[in-house]
Amino acid sequence: MIQNKKNKRWKVLRNAIGITILFLILGYGGALGATITQCGNIDSSGDYVLGQDIWSTGNMAVSSCINITSSNVVFDGESHYIIGNSAEVGTIGVYVNNPASIIINVTVKNVNVTRWDSGIYLKDSSDNNVTGNNASNNSNGIKLFNSSNNFIYNNYFNNTNNVIIDSSVNYWNTTKLSGKNIINGSYMGGNFWADPGGNGWSQTCPVNNIYGMCDSPYIINSANKDFLPLTKLLPTQRFITGTVRDSVTKMGIAGVNVSLNNSNSTITDAMGFYSFVVEPGTFEITATFDIRYYTNNSVIVSTVSNPVVEQDILLVKKPTGTITGKVSGYSTIIISSPENIFYHTTDIPLIVSADKVINLWQYSLNGAVNVTFTPPITITASQGQNNLVVYAQDSTGNWGSSSVSFSVDSIPPASVDNLQNVSYALDYINWTWADPADEDFEKVLVYLDGVPQGEVPKGVMYYNATGLEQATYTIGTRTVDINGTENATLRTHTAATILPAERYINGTVMEKGTTNGISGVTVTTNTLVSTMTNETGFYSLSLTSGSFDLTAMLEPGYYTNSSVSVSTELRAVTIQDIELELKPTGNITGTVSG
Repeated sequence: MIQNKKNKRWKVLRNAIGITILFLILGYGGALGATITQCGNIDSSGDYVLGQDIWSTGNMAVSSCINITSSNVVFDGESHYIIGNSAEVGTIGVYVNNPASIIINVTVKNVNVTRWDSGIYLKDSSDNNVTGNNASNNSNGIKLFNSSNNFIYNNYFNNTNNVIIDSSVNYWNTTKLSGKNIINGSYMGGNFWADPGGNGWSQTCPVNNIYGMCDSPYIINSANKDFLPLTKLLPTQRFITGTVRDSVTKMGIAGVNVSLNNSNSTITDAMGFYSFVVEPGTFEITATFDIRYYTNNSVIVSTVSNPVVEQDILLVKKPTGTITGKVSGYSTIIISSPENIFYHTTDIPLIVSADKVINLWQYSLNGAVNVTFTPPITITASQGQNNLVVYAQDSTGNWGSSSVSFSVDSIPPASVDNLQNVSYALDYINWTWADPADEDFEKVLVYLDGVPQGEVPKGVMYYNATGLEQATYTIGTRTVDINGTENATLRTHTAATILPAERYINGTVMEKGTTNGISGVTVTTNTLVSTMTNETGFYSLSLTSGSFDLTAMLEPGYYTNSSVSVSTELRAVTIQDIELELKPTGNITGTVSG
């Protein structure tokens, strides 16, 4: 029995020694990166690839598997799994943290993490990318602490808690782009939000679009929102979309009634666009705009084998209006302008013609008295809907008339406000802004050094320019409303990826275990540059590029911290919070014996 106990103790000790040796060996480093086949540390910049599935169970169980402690790292899971030990408390699949400094510019992509307390954990880490990952069957899908300006998009989350986050601000979607997403949809946007019970946001949200995105954003908290959450289209859900166009100008026609099988119908928007959500089947499409255009010959489309059918429709313009007078000798009046569209100015050309000689032209705008005119002229319309009637008297005394309705939206939305770059590094600049308050505001057009970069929908309020060279760049923004009215003012802001000579280390000195800032603390670098925290505990040090050791001291109330190493080489502003431990206080009374 004694021998058996000794053997058992030796077996446990041998396993412990084996795990220790494993982690001493598996410190992945080197700027060129490596292929990873076991749990370990990534402590140098570079590209790293997961070469196989990793199981952290039994004697090989670890508290955190992939530990990224360096900036400028790309970790590509290549769709392999990192499997934990039944989501034990405190365990982490991929951990991005260095206790000595802020980590930036790390990419974690294409990895499956499961059975951990936290699948992915970013701590004291900013300006990183988390994309293309599947975090499922964990207690927490992704966890962030003191980590901001991270881009987290195109991930699949299905956990007890998908996100654990403090008040830091991060970005949970990219702009809407065509391309295969994490759930095999056709558009990139935000993330897929599920829960094990099947009641996640992406599993239950309404969707009436062809993009496979929820109609409403997913709200994590007031500072963190996924504006383009992914969802799966129903297996039987099909879409018919298109634009109704003028057969001559090919311009979209607003206000056209488009019907399916002469029953289900919709009205085209300001650009002539229409869409239907249907079941698989065959449909007859008819477009009708009796006042201005002939009804089209119906078009037959099938959605049986194609989930998205795009079908444009051309309409032929016809003379319109009610003509009164004698049966013989009456004139047909054609109003060429205005048309039944949205105009972005109140000054509208009035261009008319007739098939007879006209002695007298008159028009009435919005029910006002008739005005005599000689065409062509320019009329002044009102904001919103306008109704115009044109009258003509021919040489025989007959009167004819024609009418048209059109809309005016000449007031553009206000420009964006507070345009600024909230972060930048050697290869990217992230700009943010506040959207205008106009109710009809729809999107922001973005330009970089005068070159169009696409559009940012209402509510997103940021643009991240990546892959930049070291230079100075100017972002330009123009706002557009739902009717296409564009603000001519180009609101700009200039920023550079060239880091300035003057760098800053900012942060807050807090009492350990709390978020309470401590005022009056002296923060000093190893180069003897020092400052004192303000009433909220905030401090700011003006330095050069380099590495610095920070010491925080407030005697006699607090223990001096162990120095913290911080680098300013990669960022103009580096955030480093510091914790101080409160000393015990009070009076000791009693009798000294002996």
